[in-house]
Amino acid sequence: MLAAGRAMSPDARRFYRRYYLLTRFLPAYILALLSYTVAWLLGPRSPLFGLWSGGTFIGAGAFVFVGLSQILAWLGFQLSGVPAARVPPTEEDDAMVREAAAGLPGAAVVGPVALVELGAVPYAATGGMIAQQLWLSTHTLRTAPPHVLRALLAHEAGHLAAGRLGCAWQDLTWLLAYPVVYVLSAVPLLILLALALHVSLWLRLDYALRLRREASADRWAGAVIGRRTYAEGIERYLRDLDVSAGAPLRRTRLAAMGLAKGEIDEILGG
Repeated sequence: MLAAGRAMSPDARRFYRRYYLLTRFLPAYILALLSYTVAWLLGPRSPLFGLWSGGTFIGAGAFVFVGLSQILAWLGFQLSGVPAARVPPTEEDDAMVREAAAGLPGAAVVGPVALVELGAVPYAATGGMIAQQLWLSTHTLRTAPPHVLRALLAHEAGHLAAGRLGCAWQDLTWLLAYPVVYVLSAVPLLILLALALHVSLWLRLDYALRLRREASADRWAGAVIGRRTYAEGIERYLRDLDVSAGAPLRRTRLAAMGLAKGEIDEILGG
């Protein structure tokens, strides 16, 4: 999904605050509390310590291999209200989607697009636990110019074309909770500080990986519909989210596509 701006409408601001809280921040803190709690229960200061072998102590973190952050994020997505806001598209809606998706590689586009009524909220994202689904707000579908809508569908199709790993590899870093708790078991305050630092670094890592996926989808979409055409469409969408013309987000996104500085300045000033 494309990141939201800093001066958006009140409806969009409320939506994205709740959305990111449920799908990104809460899962990270739940994983942190879960990992460090289990590590402490298996640690030398716990009455359960003598019941476990050393191999069990380290192996107890294996649950993260299944990508627990993805499961928690999916649950947050359900709680965000997006799936519950799904509405049947009109014939005109279907026609606009078909026109915008024309020519995109069919294998990369899941249809029909799930249309959701979120109020005055720009929203375009892929989501789903097993099969990926394209989600699009009625506000975006019905107000975005055709070239912007095509750029959005191409971007999300780029995510679908890339697929995804069955495991969120950044989850493996939660295994560090076990040796950390073992070493710091005599000083609980240091364990709490380690937990806070760990979750902060994990969020930064997760954000960096998301940026890489966004850049990959940008390049895929640019190759399919034309890099300049795509760049102008996606920049317009970000501008509609009220991100200022000089915002690092927009410039960084365009630069990651391989555009020269002069071309970026021209697009941002357009």
